[in-house]
Amino acid sequence: NLHFTNFQARQEVTRRFRYRIRPVASIDAAAVRRFGRDLLEPLQARHMPAVPASMPDPPIAVTPPESLLVELRPVDEGVRVRIRNISDESVSAEIRWRDSNEPQRIEVAALGVADGVIPG
Repeated sequence: NLHFTNFQARQEVTRRFRYRIRPVASIDAAAVRRFGRDLLEPLQARHMPAVPASMPDPPIAVTPPESLLVELRPVDEGVRVRIRNISDESVSAEIRWRDSNEPQRIEVAALGVADGVIPG
């Protein structure tokens, strides 16, 4: 810094910075805003006081599990299921829930995001 200003040439910061990086094919302001808003939502978890004798069937199942990340969020219509494809190939995702006999199928592009809604 060769100019006289009201700031020091060297700034010391004692904060912890955290970064989350997500690969995307393209980016726009709405996607950045939605990603930032989603990060502010607290994790929804439940504590079980005892280990169950047998594991119950999950209320929601998304396949194939090895290439998809799933986020659930309550919405007016029911539950939004946001699926993120972490592979470099498009995936045909299948969502099953307890109250339905027929699964919902969603195409998710390579490194893409797609939403589905489970009616409430």
